Amino acid sequence: MLSALARLERHSAEFACEVDTVDPLEWDRIASEFDDPQLDQTTSYSAWWWGNRVSHLLLRQHGKPVAGACIAIATLPGFARGLAVLRFGPFWHRRGETADLTIYRAALGAIVQEYSLRKGHYLTIIPHPQLGFCLQETRALTEFGFRNSRQAGAYDYCARASARIMGRAIYAMRSLQRTIRRWSLGA
Repeated sequence: MLSALARLERHSAEFACEVDTVDPLEWDRIASEFDDPQLDQTTSYSAWWWGNRVSHLLLRQHGKPVAGACIAIATLPGFARGLAVLRFGPFWHRRGETADLTIYRAALGAIVQEYSLRKGHYLTIIPHPQLGFCLQETRALTEFGFRNSRQAGAYDYCARASARIMGRAIYAMRSLQRTIRRWSLGA
C-alpha cells in the first residue's frame, strides 16, 4: 500500500482533493456527469440511508471534477475512529471520455489518505458491480493493500493508526461492521 501511495505522490500536483466542500445538489449534478455513479454515490440516497454520517470526497484535475465518493462513517460513542464504508465507488468514468485508470488510482489514494491514514478509520470498499472495469479496480485495490474479505466483493484496508483501538473497541467495531454489512445486503 505504501508503495502505491508513493507512486501516487508523483501525480499529486495534477489532482486536488476536496472533502465535504460540495453542497448536496451540486454533488448530484457533478455525479450526473459520469457514466458510473451508483445510487449509493448520490446525496439523496446516502442521506436517506446513512443520515448525517456521510462524507463526500471530490477529486479535481486542473479544476475539473474527475472522481468522487460518498463514504459512510460509523463511529462508536466516545471514539473518533470508526468504520468508513464506500459502496460501489468511487465514480471516475466521465461521460464521453475514455476511462483512465490513473484517475481511479488517484481517487483511491486520496480516499486511503483521508479516511484511513489521516482520520484512522477502518476502510471498506465494495467495488463497482460493472463488469467492464471490475478486474482493473480490484487489481488496483489489491496493489493499495486491500484484501478481499469473506464478504463477497468487499475489500478491506485497516491502517496502522486504526490498530491503536484496543480490546473491546476492536470487538465492537467488528460487530458494527457485520451489522452494517447485513443492512447493506438488505438482510
